[in-house]
Amino acid sequence: MSSLPSYNIDAGPNIIGSLLSNTKTITAATYNIVPTDDVIFIDTTAALVNINLPAASASNRRSLTFIKIAGGNRWTITPATGDKIGTGSTSTAATFSSANGSHFYLIADGGTIWWPRNIRDMFAYRMFLAGTQSLTSGTEAAITFDTTDFAVGGISASSNPTLNFDGIFQIEAGASFAANATGFRQLTVYQDANILSQSKTVNNGAGDAVVLGCSAQLGRTSAGPVITVKALQNSGGALNVGGARSTYLSISWINEAFLT
Repeated sequence: MSSLPSYNIDAGPNIIGSLLSNTKTITAATYNIVPTDDVIFIDTTAALVNINLPAASASNRRSLTFIKIAGGNRWTITPATGDKIGTGSTSTAATFSSANGSHFYLIADGGTIWWPRNIRDMFAYRMFLAGTQSLTSGTEAAITFDTTDFAVGGISASSNPTLNFDGIFQIEAGASFAANATGFRQLTVYQDANILSQSKTVNNGAGDAVVLGCSAQLGRTSAGPVITVKALQNSGGALNVGGARSTYLSISWINEAFLT
């Protein structure tokens, strides 16, 4: 019976390179990404390393992982002419930490943008309504969030954020309605004009405040869907929503499974 292979776990990228295909260690001052590259190890022991990206338009849905394996000098990534990295300036290089072990991950949108995501921090978004918003009885209205907990990884701090890259997303929303004994309360999460999730309560005869919640998973397959949270009530008069962190929208990126 043959023995299983053994690996030296202190070997740094060597063990990773043995388990992953298309890995490469870069020590040169300048390196141009080639079609076979997947995982790039950055060794800045001798000097700063600059990585030149291919055009995002020719790299639709391509992902690249960068892992720094030496401390000391910083490293940079330069997009192709006319491209940009995330929300950065066009044709401008991004400079990264000199810390050993720092990770960075890019996905091309097939247009002019390589969307970045730090592997440790990932993509995350949460906004809530600290103030209050008056809802007209019988009229569904989009909730305008006024406070940002966080919005990182290529998503803007907006009440109706746009998802700018592929993947599977977890979406959570909530709404706190003021106390009233009449009618129903409804909360809906939309992807553009399509309903992703909806919750509703009826016959609120007790007159208590009502908190509703919604959740959904979205596999994005088309460019730039907009997520909107809307509230509806029919108490017969104006009714406030908000005033608490329980009136919110939260979006998390689950994984990069590209769906077709």
